[in-house]
Amino acid sequence: VPRKSKKAGEIMIPFEKVTTLSPDDSLEDAARRLDAAGVSGAPVVVGRERKVVGVLSESDILRYVEKTEAEMKGGERAMVTLEHAIPTRVKNLMSKDLVTVGQEAGLDEVVRLMVRRKVNRVVVVDRKSTLRGLIARADGLRAAQEA
Repeated sequence: VPRKSKKAGEIMIPFEKVTTLSPDDSLEDAARRLDAAGVSGAPVVVGRERKVVGVLSESDILRYVEKTEAEMKGGERAMVTLEHAIPTRVKNLMSKDLVTVGQEAGLDEVVRLMVRRKVNRVVVVDRKSTLRGLIARADGLRAAQEA
């Protein structure tokens, strides 16, 4: 008997447990929150309706720090830390090219999206782009092993 594929709603981390960021958060605060939560990225949401408008990852932050370092005057390659980088907000660095699925999406679709789009997380939303949950690569792998 073929087993039914798990749905995104069954394997996602529910929104109550997802670390989220605001577009107006400082980059330093965002980095601190990601680090404290032990996650490599988070959805960026607006308002009580939790409308997802982007995703910020450690890679986005590191690219920014590296760019800031490269723009330093005099060609000096001094190491620039986040606290010394040019202050900016999450909205200026977040990726707006979201990879989302609905709660009814199958595990196979989630995994395919992660591989094709080269992302570590897929945001689970409803029809109004309200955050419902998040599936990290580790969650997808765990669910695939259980399937």
